[in-house]
Amino acid sequence: MANKHLIGKQIIDIEVNSSDKIYAMQQKVSELVWKDLLPMLTTMFDRIVGEDEVISLNRIELDIGHINLNNRAQIIEIVDKIIKLLEKTIEERVKNLSIHKNGFKVKNENQNDKTFDLKKDVYHRKQKENLEHYSKEKRTNREHTDNESKLEKNNRQLLRRYYFDLWLYWLEKGRLPSYTIEPTEDWMPLILETLGIDIDAVTILENKLREYPIALKRLVLQHTGKDLKSIVELYTGFSQTKLLDLCKEIKDLSKNQSAKSIPIDDRVLEINIWQYIFKEVILGRKKLESISLGIAVMKQPFMTFLFKETVNIKVIKTETDYPFLQAILEKVPQVHEKEKEISLLKDDDEIDDGKDGFLEIEDAVSNEEELETPQFFNNAGVVLLHPFLSSFYRKLGLLGEKDFIDFKAQSKAVVLLHFLATAKEDPKEYEMVLPKFLCQMPVNIPLDHSIKLTKEEKVEANNLLQAVIEHWGVLGGTSPDGLREGFLMREGKLEKEQTGWKLFVEQKTLDILLDRLPWNLGLIKLPWMKEILKVEWR
Repeated sequence: MANKHLIGKQIIDIEVNSSDKIYAMQQKVSELVWKDLLPMLTTMFDRIVGEDEVISLNRIELDIGHINLNNRAQIIEIVDKIIKLLEKTIEERVKNLSIHKNGFKVKNENQNDKTFDLKKDVYHRKQKENLEHYSKEKRTNREHTDNESKLEKNNRQLLRRYYFDLWLYWLEKGRLPSYTIEPTEDWMPLILETLGIDIDAVTILENKLREYPIALKRLVLQHTGKDLKSIVELYTGFSQTKLLDLCKEIKDLSKNQSAKSIPIDDRVLEINIWQYIFKEVILGRKKLESISLGIAVMKQPFMTFLFKETVNIKVIKTETDYPFLQAILEKVPQVHEKEKEISLLKDDDEIDDGKDGFLEIEDAVSNEEELETPQFFNNAGVVLLHPFLSSFYRKLGLLGEKDFIDFKAQSKAVVLLHFLATAKEDPKEYEMVLPKFLCQMPVNIPLDHSIKLTKEEKVEANNLLQAVIEHWGVLGGTSPDGLREGFLMREGKLEKEQTGWKLFVEQKTLDILLDRLPWNLGLIKLPWMKEILKVEWR
C-alpha cells in the first residue's frame, strides 16, 4: 500500500539565456514536474520509507547541472537524473538519523526492522516498568522541549511516535503544524500505545499539561470518556472502568427530581470531574484506584449541590441505579446521614452550578496566539457562502445583532460551518481551523467534541446550500452535495500579508462558473470579523 508523502515547497531555480522564451520554458518545467516527476517521487518515497515510520527532512538541495527541454527523450533523462540524485541524497541523510524506540534513540541498523509485534504481556510489563521509572523521575521540561523540536528538524520516527508528537502539539495549539501529514485514521490507539511503551512519553505529557493549562482543557474536551479512562489507567496502574460509572451515575443523580433545585449542564459537570481527576493523577502524581478517586471527586466544590440536602444521600442508598456511588458511601465512616453529608463536603466549599463552564474554556486562554502562517485547508471553498451566513446563524438563534450570543453558540457556528463545507458531523478539531478563523474564534481555544448538530440545524444547512444554488443560476440542478464536491471542498492556503489575511483557493476548470457568481468573492467581512479577508480564487 502506498504511503502518504508531503512536500512543503518546491523551488526550481533555472538560469537561462536572455534570448530564451521564458514563458514557454516555464510551461515545460511545470509539465515536467506535475506529469513526470511527481509520480516517480511517490514511487521512490514508498521504496525508502516503511509504512510504520515517518521521515522528516527540512531541506534538500540538488544541482542537476545543464539540462535541455527541447524534446521528450531529454525530459525523461532529466527526471531520471533528479530521482537518482534525490534517492542517493535521502538515503545518505536517513542513514545518519536515529529512530525513537521505547523512549530511547537508537541507530536503525536493520533497515527492514520497521514493525514491532508487541505481545500483551510484554506491553503490560513495559507499562509497569515505565510507571516505576516515571514515579522516581524528577519533573523536567527537557523532554518537552526535545519533543517539540522533532516536528521542526530532520527526524526519523515510528508512526505511532509521530502521531504522539502531533497530538501533543495539537493539545497545546488546537491545530497541526503547517506542513504536516494529517492522520488518516483514529490516532488514539497509537497514542495510548506510545504512552504505555515509551519511557519518556508519560513525563512529556505531564510537562505539557503542567506548562499549558489549555492543553488539559483540550485533553478533556476533545476525548471520549473511554480514552480518558485509558490514560488514567496508564498513569495509575489500576483498572479505572468504574470512573465511567462514576460520571454516568453523577449525571443521572443530577437529573433526579430531588436534585433539580440547582440546574446544571451535565456536560459541564462531566468536564469538571475529568479535569479534577487528571490534575490529581498526572499533575499530582497520585496513584489512586477508582474508589479513592470517586471519594476525592465527591468532596470538590463543583459537587456540593448534590449533597446540600440529606435526601440525596438517601436516594443513592435506596435506589438501584447508583451502585458505584453506594460503594463510595460505604467507604465513608458510618455516621448519621447529616454528618455523612458534611463529611463529604469541605467547610469552605461553595456551590458551583457550572453555568459558566463554557466561559471558563474561553478564559483559559490568557493570550490569543497568533496563527502560524501559512495554514492549509481542505474546506477553503466555504468562503463562497459568506453572504448567507449571518441570516443562517441568526435563524438558528446563534447570532445577536453582530456577535454570537455566547461561546457555546460560537462553537456551534464553527461546527456548522464545517458541516456546510463537508457534510461531516463529527470533525476533528484540527480540521476546523478555517471555520474557527471565519467565526472569529482563536484557534487555540478548544472545542467540545460532544457538540452535536440537531435535525433542524442540518435541514437549515442544506436549505442554505440550496439557496446558494438557486441564486447562482448557472449551477442549474446541482445538489447540495454537488456544490460541496465541486466548490466548497477545495484545498486552500491562508497567509498573513502586510495588508492583512489572504486566502488562496485551489483553481479548477469548473471555476469558469465563478465569472457568473452574483456576489463579490474577493473581499469578505462578516459582521463579527475584526479584519477583512482577501480571497484569491479566480
